[in-house]
Amino acid sequence: MAKTNKIETIENEIEEEEFEELSISDRLVNIEKKNNIILVISIATIFLCLCSMIYIINGDNTSYANEQPTQTSESDYTYDTSGLDEIKATDIEKESDGETIVVVVARQGCSYCAQYMPVITKVAEKHDVTIKYIDFGKIIDFSSSQPTISDSESYEALSNLEGTGDWEDFADVVITGTPNTMFIKDNKIIYGINGSQSEDVIETAFKEAGLA
Repeated sequence: MAKTNKIETIENEIEEEEFEELSISDRLVNIEKKNNIILVISIATIFLCLCSMIYIINGDNTSYANEQPTQTSESDYTYDTSGLDEIKATDIEKESDGETIVVVVARQGCSYCAQYMPVITKVAEKHDVTIKYIDFGKIIDFSSSQPTISDSESYEALSNLEGTGDWEDFADVVITGTPNTMFIKDNKIIYGINGSQSEDVIETAFKEAGLA
């Protein structure tokens, strides 16, 4: 019995020690310690976030500078026309009399044209074909916010071109933008390429038109 009372006494002492209430001053000290710890963690977190953002921004800028083309304005999108035979749209009938010609309608300042012209020129040289070039910038005036027709005769000659088979209405596409390529024989479109295309697509067009 005495042993049991002794055990109960020890348990009561332990419970009293474990659940002893802290004084107000001790509580304040503990709260201050917790607040200081939270403040330190918050500052460290903010610092790490800022470092990460700076790293990401600098990394993105480096990648962007490396990947972006050097051209920055419309006037920079130019291409070499020295190896092309520039004609007017009204010359197509005479030029295509009895033979198949390749006519590219493009203009300086067009980014897609600048991308496309070296590719089709390469294919044309491979097959010993001289490209007939129509400068769309001489037909449509792009200097203002609202482009206007500056050469109505050439515009009508282009828009009135007829096609064969699937290319019957291709002229409607040609006058809406650049670049566009027409394979023409006897003043009729027998094949066409809309927009800037890959070398493989151009090769296929040359074969379909009987030039490769």
